[in-house]
Amino acid sequence: MKTNSIVHSMAFNGLLLCVTWFTLVGSSYAGTWVPLRTDMKGCHTPHSGSSSKEVHQRWLEIELSGVGLKQNSQIRLEWVLYADDLDAEKVVEQAKGTEIVELAVGKTATVKTKETVFEYVRQHSERQGSGRKARFKLLKASGHRYHGWVVRAFSADALVGEAFSGGSLRNIDPLRPLSSDAP
Repeated sequence: MKTNSIVHSMAFNGLLLCVTWFTLVGSSYAGTWVPLRTDMKGCHTPHSGSSSKEVHQRWLEIELSGVGLKQNSQIRLEWVLYADDLDAEKVVEQAKGTEIVELAVGKTATVKTKETVFEYVRQHSERQGSGRKARFKLLKASGHRYHGWVVRAFSADALVGEAFSGGSLRNIDPLRPLSSDAP
């Protein structure tokens, strides 16, 4: 019986230690945080017939939540839409912008970014010549195809929220403003 009470006592002390640790760690990070919910919206014109060209219009609808705020705040929202540059085979900024939002404690605000056009030609082959001896020439993809997005929220110069469409975009320096027109 003594062993059983020692085991229960150790389990209780371990539980107490975990609760204390989580309380201390949680309170040390209890700064301002603005949760972001971002939806990608858009439409496109698919390739048709002999054309391999595709045109996509994309925009973001971003909802900011003031649940983590201690007082009403002015939030600077920075966003960037990225494209795959199919000619250079790298990811590039296609469009970016900055929005200023007055966010009240416990309320939400919604922002719609400007529409951005992504145009590209898919890899395809074209017939060279005619008749039985016709040959086909492979043409590489070209243009800018949609890749992803990054959204960051700042209160003064402090990062208070961020969202990414994919993990590869998370490597962008979080303290460097995304927009060149940011203060």
